[in-house]
Amino acid sequence: MALRCKVCNYKSRAAVEKSVLAGTSLRDIARQHGLTKDSISRHTTTCVSQKLAKRSETKELALQDRLLESMGELQAKTLEIMAEATKEGGDRRIALAAINEARHNLALVARMVGRLDPKQEQEKKDGHMVTWEEFVMIYRQRTAA
Repeated sequence: MALRCKVCNYKSRAAVEKSVLAGTSLRDIARQHGLTKDSISRHTTTCVSQKLAKRSETKELALQDRLLESMGELQAKTLEIMAEATKEGGDRRIALAAINEARHNLALVARMVGRLDPKQEQEKKDGHMVTWEEFVMIYRQRTAA
């Protein structure tokens, strides 16, 4: 059976963590709170490190979500320009440029979040282009795993 962390269960845990972050010696903190230096050290290296890692991961996911949202807006504008250019009497060069830009938008987001293999990118150039909605769905499925 694993031992429970004494500092995690301590009523003034926040004060202990604040002292550690302030650079107070572990010996002084232990003496002040009636804990051992070793229990504070274990707490700092195990429990606090895990919390910081989770917080960092959460921030990274939030950043990726904001990036996806911004790229989604850019992609929507690109598709709007493409739709306008493909109407009767529209400029086909603009339509082709918008199609190319839409593909680049998707590839950029995929590379930024590390989800696109260069081989897959070449396949997209050679044929089928994934819609924004398909991309977001694939991205969310892969990051949930």
